[in-house]
Order: sequence, then structure tokens, then C-alpha cells
Amino acid sequence: MTQRTKRLTLLAVASFLIGGCGTQGPSAGIAAPGLPSATPVTLTDPPITLRLAVPDARGRPSEASVNRFVASVAAASHGNITIAPTFEAGRGTAKGFEVGVADLLKRGDYDLATVASRAWDLAGVTSLEGFQAPYLIDNDALVVAVARSDFAQETLGAMGNGVIGLTIWPEDLRHLVTFPGCHVDFRSPTGVAGHAVLFQPSSVSRELIVGSLGAAEYTEDDRGLDAQACRLQGQENGLSQVNGMALPTAVVVGNVTLYPKYQVLAANQDSFDHLSSAQRQILMTAAAEAQAEGIARRSTDASLSLAWCARGGSVVLSGEEQQRAYIATGATVYARLEADPVTKGLIDAIRALKATTQADPGTAAQACSGTTTFVPAPTSATSDGVGFSSTVPPDGSYRAEFRVDDLMAKGATAEWATGNAGIWTWTFRGGRYSYTDINDLTCVGSAGSVGDDHYHLELDGEQSVNCIGGDFRWKQEADGIRLMTFIDQAHTSAQDYWDIYRWLDIVWVKIE
Repeated sequence: MTQRTKRLTLLAVASFLIGGCGTQGPSAGIAAPGLPSATPVTLTDPPITLRLAVPDARGRPSEASVNRFVASVAAASHGNITIAPTFEAGRGTAKGFEVGVADLLKRGDYDLATVASRAWDLAGVTSLEGFQAPYLIDNDALVVAVARSDFAQETLGAMGNGVIGLTIWPEDLRHLVTFPGCHVDFRSPTGVAGHAVLFQPSSVSRELIVGSLGAAEYTEDDRGLDAQACRLQGQENGLSQVNGMALPTAVVVGNVTLYPKYQVLAANQDSFDHLSSAQRQILMTAAAEAQAEGIARRSTDASLSLAWCARGGSVVLSGEEQQRAYIATGATVYARLEADPVTKGLIDAIRALKATTQADPGTAAQACSGTTTFVPAPTSATSDGVGFSSTVPPDGSYRAEFRVDDLMAKGATAEWATGNAGIWTWTFRGGRYSYTDINDLTCVGSAGSVGDDHYHLELDGEQSVNCIGGDFRWKQEADGIRLMTFIDQAHTSAQDYWDIYRWLDIVWVKIE
């Protein structure tokens, strides 16, 4: 996929249609499967295709890292190794989703798989349970530091049970969620007891949420309707997994982190052993690049919480006493986990890393209230929404130059910044509009005000599929105008939402 196509794919999800530090291992005797090497690899092996099972559907946060892994292997092997991914690979299996995919990998039906660390215990692999230890990995800095640590790589190498871990990367921090109208409050652990809660299959998750917090496990499959009817009263979810929320108006307890969600890229042991050393080296190097992609694309809980509220959800915070009460509920889980020497070693290593890893309060989830009306850009210049007009901007041409470094300084991902940097020009004249993008593609259409709410850009027919329209507001600035846009809340991820507004946070200078 070209950079241009990727840029337009990202932008098209909105109605704005432009488009490690090493640490000691958890226990002695754990051998990693081999670390990436910068030495060029020469392959003399016959071409091979490796099957990769992915539990997630396309469009979920894991897809970018999967795509990076596939592309990196193809490039490094010069086509000698082909990775063939199957998304939603657990569909139709007896256990489904992540656990079903783990079983497929163990049996050798697939050579590779991505399965979240939480699910492996239900597939007989218990050596990763320490990553799920309650309330331990509770901030953005630590979740990344653990993924990059030597002990994490060593733990992956000791998975056993017919599989070997290649890499691990964090997706998000997991929080408790409630639904408006159900009259439940999860800011305190006493509010959880007796209520039906949805969570992804995991022995440790069930042990904490059902065993320690006293919730009832939700096992039905119509979460949206059941949440509306309050047959489902709560959920465990991450702020980056907005498509997994039972309701878009859900209320997230933002400063109680149950545990993180890590993705684990693993290989069937027999399949891995049958590869040559050069092929294994290519897989390990590509796995490291997939990890780097996953970490680079992560958003902090702070930005995700604001994006979640802008989509219609809300975030609340527990008090210090309530947080301490939550931590106390994990005691029985720790007693069971630490009875296993390997798991205790992993937990001890995480605790030691936590003691030396400074959490940044600025990355923590923020309390905010949701809205389903027009969403102002969450920037210093436009956050209050004051002064924006629903009329079509004054006739003239307006230009803005976007620089990669500037976009990344605002927090945009490297991919987004690279794909959208350059000079753009908008022209409004006599009820018509046109724009020229960074690749000199010119698109035209009509422009008209829609009441007192916004103005609409309607693209003329028979133009490039990369041409766009959309709904906007504008605000007068000294040198030109500033824009706002509507976001399609049902089909835009939090990351894309945030990046779109980073892109809009600029003055379009009037040039004629």
C-alpha cells in the first residue's frame, strides 16, 4: 500500500473525508528464542508460506502491527518467506476468539498467531499470568517498559506447551465500565458485587472480577441490547477499544487499572524449529519491528479519555480510599499466582521495574463528560468552540503547510504525520469549493450552509475516489481561518479521531 493510499484510508473514516531498557529476568534458566540482529541475512532455503492466525477483525488496533510484521518479513526475505494472515481466525472454533486461536496454534493448524497474554492461561500456558497480575501494571510508561524489558522476552521464550513467543506489545490499560441508566457505580469495588460484567475469557480476569470483586459473569452475546436493558450492568474494556464498548455512552472508571492488554506474537514450536537459522532471524527481526509499530501507535490514556468523551462516553475517577480498596481485592489472586515460582519471578521483575519507572501524571485518564452534539477540536485554540461560524468561509484561497515534526510534536503517530505532511490549499468562491492536496490532486464541489449548525461540502461526481467533502465550521483568524469538522463517531477509532484534530489545529492562511 502506498503512503498516499494509507493517508486517505485513515482520513476517510471520518465524515471529514480528506480522506528498552534491560532488566533481570524473572527466573534463571529461561532462554529466549533469539534476538533480532542487524546483520544482513542471506537465504538459500526454498520459499515458504507461514500461516498467521489473528483473533481480531480487521480495523482493530492489532492490525497495524500484524501488517508491519507481514511486510517486514517479505522485505527482509526478498519474498522467500510469505506470511499469510487470517483475521477472525477463532470464529468457528469450539472456544472462539483468542483461546480458540491459541488452540489452533498449539495443534499446528497455524504456524504463527497473535493472542493476548490474558488468554493463554485458558490454553494451558500459565507462564504469562504475571502480566495479568491485578493493579500492578497501571500506567502508560510502565506498560511500555515491561514490553521492552529483557525479562518479558525471556518469559516468551519459556511459554512451552508447543508454542514459543516472539514478541509482545501493549494495546491498552483495562478499566471497569458502567452504563447510564443502570444505576451502578464502579468507582468503588463494593459497587461491582452482584452485577453482570462482561470481560474477555481469562482465568486471572475471572478470578479477579468474579472471585474477588463478586461480579456475575456475563455470558450472553447481545451486549448492546442487554446494556440498554441493564441485563448487562458493566464491562471490562480499554479506552482504545471503542468498538468493543457495549454502549457508546458508557462510563469508564479511568484511574483504576485492572491490568493491561498485551498482544503476544507466538509461533508453533515445531514450525519454528523447522525453519533455518536465517529464517528464524528474519522472523525475530520482523517481530521486533511489529512491537515497535504497536508501541509507536499507542495513545496515552489521557488522549484516549478525551477522545472517548468526544464520542459520547464519559470518564469518572475513584478517590484514593476507593483505589486502595480495589488494590486490597487482589490479595487472593496474588496468593494463587505467587505460589508458582515462575509467575512469582515475573511479578517480582515487574515490581522492580515499576519502582524505577516514573509514571507521567499527564498521560493518565482524565475525567470528562460525554456529548453527542457537535464536537469541538480538543486543542488549545479550538477546545471551547467559541467564535466558529456555520456559514461558508469568505471567498478566497487558503493554504496551510503541515510538517512531520510539528504533527508528531502534537502527539500524532509517525505514520499519520508522514502521510499528511505537505502543503494543502482550499478555495471557496460563489458557492463552490476546490482543494489541492499534498500530491497536487485537485477536487471540486459545491459549498452551502446547513442552518445554524455547519456548512456542507458536496463533492461533484466522477472524480478520484480520493476526493472528499464533509461538514465543517470555520473561525476568523488574523491571517486566515481555522476549521472544525464533524466526526463520524460510530466508525472512527479514538486514534484516528485524535489525529484528525491534530491535523486541523492550524491556521489556513489567506493567500488571495
